This record gives sequence, C-alpha cells and structure tokens, in this order.
Amino acid sequence: MSFKRHISLILALLLAMAPFGGAENGGGSFWTIMVYMVGSDLETYSGTAVKDIKEMQQSLSGDTQLILLTGGARRWHNELDAASPVLSRLTPDGLVQLGTLDTCMGDKETLKALLREGISASNGGRLALIFWDHGYGPIEGFGNDITNPEDRRLSLNEIAQALDEAGCSGSRLSLIGFDACFMAGCETAFMLAPYADYLLASQEIEPDYGWDYGFLSALDASCSAMDMGLNVMAAYQASCETNNRVSPQKHPYTLSLVRLDRLSGLTQALNLMLGELSYIIHGDELASVSSVRVGKWGIGRYGDEAEYDFIDLYELAGDCMSLSANAESVTAALDECVVGCVGDADSAQHAHGLSIYFPQFADMNRTAAWQQKLTDLPLPSEWKSFITDYPMAVKSAETIDNEVRAEAANGVYTVELSDAEMFVFNRLKYFVYAGTPEEGLCLVYAGNDYELNEASASVKYDRQCLIISNGKKSVLLPAMMIQSDGQSGAIWLRP
Repeated sequence: MSFKRHISLILALLLAMAPFGGAENGGGSFWTIMVYMVGSDLETYSGTAVKDIKEMQQSLSGDTQLILLTGGARRWHNELDAASPVLSRLTPDGLVQLGTLDTCMGDKETLKALLREGISASNGGRLALIFWDHGYGPIEGFGNDITNPEDRRLSLNEIAQALDEAGCSGSRLSLIGFDACFMAGCETAFMLAPYADYLLASQEIEPDYGWDYGFLSALDASCSAMDMGLNVMAAYQASCETNNRVSPQKHPYTLSLVRLDRLSGLTQALNLMLGELSYIIHGDELASVSSVRVGKWGIGRYGDEAEYDFIDLYELAGDCMSLSANAESVTAALDECVVGCVGDADSAQHAHGLSIYFPQFADMNRTAAWQQKLTDLPLPSEWKSFITDYPMAVKSAETIDNEVRAEAANGVYTVELSDAEMFVFNRLKYFVYAGTPEEGLCLVYAGNDYELNEASASVKYDRQCLIISNGKKSVLLPAMMIQSDGQSGAIWLRP
C-alpha cells in the first residue's frame, strides 16, 4: 500500500496545529459550513445532535459561517422545533432560526433549501457540506428521519440531483463530508465528483459521538479544503483514541479524504477491471473470482453478524492482479485519489480509503432489493454489469454437499479446502460444524436449506476458532459450539 495514503496521528496533529494554507486558497475568502443534520434516534433519545451543535458553537471562529438544517427527530434537546425541518444560522451566541420547511429530511427539496441558503450566504467564499446522522452506504443512502417513515433517507441520486439543481455543478463545493457510517464508497465518490473537490467520509461504522467539531476553531480564511479535511481527520482520530482508552468497548473507526478531481482515472480503471472479471465469471472460471471475494474483511462486521457487502477496493484490486490487467491501474489510481486515511489498528490494515459494494452471497434477503437500487445509480456499464451479474452467476452454480474433517493444533481447528471446495464455501450461506472438540470437528457443507431446531439447542462449549484455508488465503471463523438434543454439536457458520 502507498505510504502517502496513511497519515500518522502525530503528523495529522501537527497539521492541525500548523497555520493553514494551500494552493487552492481564495485570497481573503471565508468558509461557509452547511450542516444537514438528521436528528433521528441519536437526538431523540440521547441528545447527540445538540451536543455537537454546542461543540460547533464553542469552536466557531470569526471567519466561519455555519448554517444548519435540522429535523428528523421526535425531540430536540434545545429550543428547536421537532415538527418540521428548521433552517438556522449558528453564531457564537447561539442559534438564529431563519425559518421552517414543510418537507422532510428524506426529501431532496430540503437539502436544496440548505444549499441555496449556504451558496447565497457564502458570497463567493469557500463552501463545505456536512451530512450528520446514520449512513447506510452507497446503496441505501444517508439519514433516518424517524418522523416520516415514508421518506426516511436521501439516496445518492437524490443528493446528486439536489446539488445539481442548486447550482453546484463544476465543483462549486470545496468539500462534502459525511459524519455518518459507511459512506466512503467509490459509488459515493463517483456520484459526488461533479459537485465538490474533496470527499471526507468513513468506510466503517462511526461511534455515536462522531466527529470532533473542535476543528472549527482553527478554520480561517486561509485554510484550504485539503487542510480542512486533514484537520478533521486529526481531531477525529484523537477523539476516537481517547474514547477507546477509557471505554470498555473499543470502537472501530476510519476516516478518509479523497480528491474527487482525480476520480476519472479510478473510474475508468475500475470499469475495465470489472469488465475483465465479468468475462471470467461468464466463462468457466467463476471460482477464481469467488476465491478472491471470499474472506475479504467485511466492512461493518464489528459486533454484528450482518453482511453489509462492502469491501475495501484497494484490497480487492490487489488480489485481482492475476485476473485483470487493469487491477494495478486501480491501485495506482487509488493512490492518486486518496489523500489520506486514519483508523484504529484493525481497520487500518483493511480499510485504505474507499469501499466498493460487492455482494458475497447470492441468497441474502436484501441482495435482490439492493441490486434493484444499484441499477438506479448511473454507474459505468461494465461496473454495474459485473456487480449485477456476479450474484446471479453464483446462485446458478451447482450445489455440492461435502464434509471435511478439521484438525486441531494448539486449540485452533483448521480445515484445508481445494479451490473448488473454497468456491462452494464462499457461495453457501450456512454450514454445520459437527462433532466435539475432544473427538475432532467436521465442517459440513449443508447448503442454504439446513435448519437447526433452535428450541432444543443449548450452549455447551466456549467459542471455538476455525480456520478455512485453500493454501493461498485463510478465513478465520469464530463460532459458538452448541449441542442439539444431546447429540453431536453443531454451529451455524457464515464467512
């Protein structure tokens, strides 16, 4: 991986303390920060949004304007009205409300109202747009307006349309940031590239406390968009590390800064690479592509058995070098686009700036729904075709039942699979792990229809560690050993 794409905490903190300045500075201009804040359950139950508003207020500098559009919570822990979205200007003395809207936070017209107010107030100065709430990735979009179940979220299409209709074409914004989970996807970058110079977002989940808005105190007229992004990253990393030291539950975190004006090269290389993979899966080598996908670090899998189907694009391209002549071009283009990224120790090994939606299982409940939403995005043809066709190719592959004995060494059970067996392992959703730790364990390919009578299942053993390997790569599967009707143990497995 490229050295320049990983910013150490010390370097980032030095950037945060140093005077700002950059090549794209507009002499004498000031910053206007627009915050699209969907309160959702975060504000309703915990007051998290208001805490951040107070943090913003305390950190405002004289050169910065901050315009808020708030809504989507059943209760606000300040004077804000929960009945309708509220447009406000934040000053060091507090909120100055500018008016209310009769729309909801999942409506692009609401976002357009914020954009138009911010563009008007900026008077030609620098503009940044920050989305604050839950993020659901490029496919599901951003935000959770719990006051309006019919239109909870903004899709990427809606965000792009709002930016376009508000007059942001031609990179009118210096920076678009997501203080939200999962929004650092190459799909997000592709959709927003025409409207901003930089994207600042997280590949992983975000802790509830989100960004540290203390970065605003150092924001002044001489600050470049890149410097602002680096400063946010430094403050965020320092905040996360501090919280992780005092919290019994360590939270993963990532944040990456992406140059959107360099994205065209990445889009072209990615489209060509996925076109080559499409040719492979329509031939006789589906297993070779499947073996690349299996075992990838699952973005968002921390503390959650759900599979979000986001994987790191840099890791994917690196493992596709033998399959695609364009894979190296993808990694090179990522080095050009990704200015830097920060993360906790585990995430930093597997998150290098941008994720990609790449479904692993053909039969997951939401795969079909997500595939439909994917077709609504105007992605390049080969890119969209591959992501659409791959699950169908996997689903149509022949089911193979198999059993492989796991050998124990130092308390770790290892199953060695051939490439063909690894393909089956990747494709199936459920597995059974039979036997006992004393007698040896057997991995059973049970297909997608195996059912365990959960009423008669009880926990008998501690968590066991199983490694699936084909000699080229290994997949670590911690699983709970359970006993069914006093007979052999069984485990539900999902890679």
